Amino acid sequence: MKIIQSYWSKPYNRASNGFYGGWYSKTFHYMSCALSCLKLSEFYTVELITDKRGKRLLVEEMGLPYKSVYDDLEYIDYPEDLWAVGKIVAYAKQNESFIHVDNDIFIWNSFSNDLVNSDLIAQSEEENHEYYEKFYDDISKFFDYIPQQILEHRENYSQQKNFSVNAGILGGNNVDFIKEYTNEAFIFIEKNLKNLNKLPDPSSFNLLFEQYLFYCIAQTNKEEIGYYFDTKMDSRYKELLSFWNVPNSCSYIHPLSNYKNYYIICEQITQRLWFEYPDYYKRIQELIKQNIL
Repeated sequence: MKIIQSYWSKPYNRASNGFYGGWYSKTFHYMSCALSCLKLSEFYTVELITDKRGKRLLVEEMGLPYKSVYDDLEYIDYPEDLWAVGKIVAYAKQNESFIHVDNDIFIWNSFSNDLVNSDLIAQSEEENHEYYEKFYDDISKFFDYIPQQILEHRENYSQQKNFSVNAGILGGNNVDFIKEYTNEAFIFIEKNLKNLNKLPDPSSFNLLFEQYLFYCIAQTNKEEIGYYFDTKMDSRYKELLSFWNVPNSCSYIHPLSNYKNYYIICEQITQRLWFEYPDYYKRIQELIKQNIL
């Protein structure tokens, strides 16, 4: 299975998007990128889809061991609030089976054969997370276009339960589905760009065109999704932060969302990089001192 990561550098450099993508500081941001790539590279060859700045920072300066590097994200012309567009471009580029892994995910074991052989792959299913309801209400007020698959899902589930996926990892063997999904995502984005700033939080749109749309199209097409976690998870994802159980009883860490701004969690990432890859830890510290990163 091909493993890919993406890095669209522009959103990470905007204070309004949270300092370096929501991280407590840029030091922790780069420590996370390093640890994620290095842990993946213990089990797989990893490909990076980025822009020219991302290539310079992650590969030329930090020396991360990506097998192949592409600068397709250099040509993105979308508002930087839409940080997930870089991921959609990376998904759309693929012509063979793949799993995209976010750069805030760290693994201590390879993915299971059952997961790797799934037609569609995601980290976990999300059930009745309240922000989807809120964000959907927002786009219903201001957007001109909502994909039919989302409307069907709303009709079928709005009176009962609302589902989505978490795209910490996303991909699969059904490349035709991925092409359909990414094409619909771009249509969803393009037809609503002029209304984006009407949303209370324009960045909330990312969860809808990436995660929610993926799930809704899968439901419409009657496609099964293979999940890394096949059991229900706490809505706050506390079980993804068990650094103290690595590597014996925990082999997957994902400090998603606001957890990136928790200093103690950021320190756990930094200490893990120092413990397992001290040369990379020292290199990043020196690059930050020299204001290269």
